[in-house]
Amino acid sequence: MAFLPPLPGGTPVRSLGHRRLPQGSGARCRRRRHPPTVPSTPSMTLQQQPAAATAASAAVPAPSPAPRGRPRPPPPPTAEAMEAASSPVPGMRGWRFVGPPLEAGPLPAVVYFGLGASETLGGAPFDAFPRALVPYPVDSDTSSGGSGGGGDGVRGGETSGGAAAADHGRATAEAGGGNGSSIVGGGGNDGGAGLVAAGGVRVFSVTLPAHGTASQNITALDNWAAAYGRGTPVVGGFVSRVAAGIAALTDGGVIAPGRLVAAGVSRGGLVASLLGAASPAVAAVVAFAPVTWLGDLPAFRGDAAATAAGCSPAPPPSPVAVATAAGAAAAAVTTTATAAPSAASSAAVAADAVAGNAAAIAALATKPVRFYTGNRDVLVRTRGAFEVVEALADAAHAAGVRSPPAELVCYCSIGKDGHGTPVDILLDGAAWVRSTLRLGSRPGGGGAPTV
Repeated sequence: MAFLPPLPGGTPVRSLGHRRLPQGSGARCRRRRHPPTVPSTPSMTLQQQPAAATAASAAVPAPSPAPRGRPRPPPPPTAEAMEAASSPVPGMRGWRFVGPPLEAGPLPAVVYFGLGASETLGGAPFDAFPRALVPYPVDSDTSSGGSGGGGDGVRGGETSGGAAAADHGRATAEAGGGNGSSIVGGGGNDGGAGLVAAGGVRVFSVTLPAHGTASQNITALDNWAAAYGRGTPVVGGFVSRVAAGIAALTDGGVIAPGRLVAAGVSRGGLVASLLGAASPAVAAVVAFAPVTWLGDLPAFRGDAAATAAGCSPAPPPSPVAVATAAGAAAAAVTTTATAAPSAASSAAVAADAVAGNAAAIAALATKPVRFYTGNRDVLVRTRGAFEVVEALADAAHAAGVRSPPAELVCYCSIGKDGHGTPVDILLDGAAWVRSTLRLGSRPGGGGAPTV
């Protein structure tokens, strides 16, 4: 042990490594204890290990890490899987369906609007509604032509998740007219009576204008706003074409007269409501989180595209005020070729609304109508659905109906802006449709799909 020069007080200091401790202070330096040395053995590479040991280690899977947080939802179905879940209607561009073959004869039917026809019938969460009405076969190879709704290659059976689909099939941007010569029903010995008794029903869907692919769906409402700015009634023209297609399907022996329900989600709810008002073939309407007039949507109330198209700025005026001024604006559009775009847009938007539309309210007043809306839907306004149902009830009461058939179901809002629709609400709407169409239990067993 080496002694260093004493400290100023005269106390000698001893050196222990890098420490300097006063001598006689009683302080000790803790020595670092190293683990005992284990004789090393030569390691073998994977090629040097015995074959049996290699096979045994390969047969034992590595433990998977424990899941953290919420389980991830299943991946959305591919465009091919969504398209395989339904069948095209021959001669009807943009139309698809699920259910018994068209050749089985006239059956009760639902025409259901969401986005693209393939996603609406085969992509979650939209497909929870038709799956509660129609049994989807497991084998997707059964889908071909007009032979009947095919299977779901992703979720065989009757389950549906809550994740929105990211891509959908090849669907056209507008609905085509019917071709009665290519839609021939009446097949089968009983004309479909056995299927009706067993609760058989077909669910049709039509691709909305400017929809189809994921990118088209994102820009669809902006394209609608631009078209309305030019005075083009996008929804009104689409509803007229769908009504013509329904007439062709009814005349062709595919849809049972008086047994048709129009249904839709969000913007599809607006289409379903206007179709119910325009077509006498529609017996009832059910809409989930429905748009009651396009002025509620951001694309029509202050976005750059909407402003350039001449649409009303945010916040939008009351639908009633717009409907009151719609007559003068429409007259200006029809009599003046150089009418301002804003006047054309206001008139077209008001004509394609159900809120404040006296003609649509009068046509729907005596039909069973059920609206589902979130209790705080700030995108399309909860009050908008309430105002429509209230107007329907007032019109029905004025027509002598003591118990108006319009209903409003309010649920706890979910999703962005409170505009989401829970799967159980879609299932409840399907049960209402089955009761309205006087259908039996769903063929294939079971009631609601497993969610």
